[in-house]
Amino acid sequence: MTKKTILIADDEPEVRNVARRALEQAGYAVCEAADGDEAVFAAFKHKPDVVMLDLHMPRLDGLATMSEILEADPDAAVIVFSGDGDAGHADVALRRGACDYLAKPLDIKQLLTTVDMHSLLRS
Repeated sequence: MTKKTILIADDEPEVRNVARRALEQAGYAVCEAADGDEAVFAAFKHKPDVVMLDLHMPRLDGLATMSEILEADPDAAVIVFSGDGDAGHADVALRRGACDYLAKPLDIKQLLTTVDMHSLLRS
């Protein structure tokens, strides 16, 4: 059985590292992006089962990145996350097509549960 692929897009290397380690230990293949432009390229190249996007990134923010990814693949499973504590950003992302929202700092158990749920829906 092929491993499910998860794309993690966040401009904070430590957030990517923590999430990557947890997801790889759970059996996922992981690709990373440090900004929105890299995330769009990685999504087109790797066709991940789940895309995890920080809402606040340089060059192309999470909402714009999500829009580009969903335009190319309307069924993409996009989970957005943010550390700003502003529920309004989460609401906007969910209305625009995100399938879920996680707050930073990421709770690893919640992260794995959320990714597991959405990756299964992509089977």
